[in-house]
Amino acid sequence: MANKAYKFRLYPTGEQKQLLAKTFGCVRFVYNKMLAERKETLISGRAEFPKFKNRKARQSYTTNVVNGNIMLLDGYIKLPKLKLVKIKQHREIPSHHIIKSCTVSRTKTGKYYVSILTEYEHQPVQKEVQAVVGLDFSMKGLFVDSEEGKSSTVSVAFLQIGTGTLLSISKTKGYDG
Repeated sequence: MANKAYKFRLYPTGEQKQLLAKTFGCVRFVYNKMLAERKETLISGRAEFPKFKNRKARQSYTTNVVNGNIMLLDGYIKLPKLKLVKIKQHREIPSHHIIKSCTVSRTKTGKYYVSILTEYEHQPVQKEVQAVVGLDFSMKGLFVDSEEGKSSTVSVAFLQIGTGTLLSISKTKGYDG
């Protein structure tokens, strides 16, 4: 089984925006409360501790599929508590994909998005190896192949120019070349 996510823009109504704001607030409160409790129990001296969530940053919450409570319906998505929310579905989700969860998020600019996580049966296609070619480093070019002894079409002058350009860029940004 493999997972694939699809992200679409949401257009909630005023009432739905209000409910989303309350949900984001509740999620943030629970996250920060759990983080504070964990911080108290941790041994001091840990290098980096996760940051608390605030109202101004990107906000999101995830909901899982239970008894078909999340469905795509002709330009709308059915979500728990929000019911039908208008969605800009710019591509189809294949019918053999099963929806597992949805993450609803709000950006700093006030745009709403939904990321739909799907699961599907993935069967990789086996390809037959028809030929193997070895590549060796060459002073005249970039490489020489093991079959015909042909070198690459990239010239040494081009490589030197590219290297010089990278070095000059690196030196201007304060890196040692």
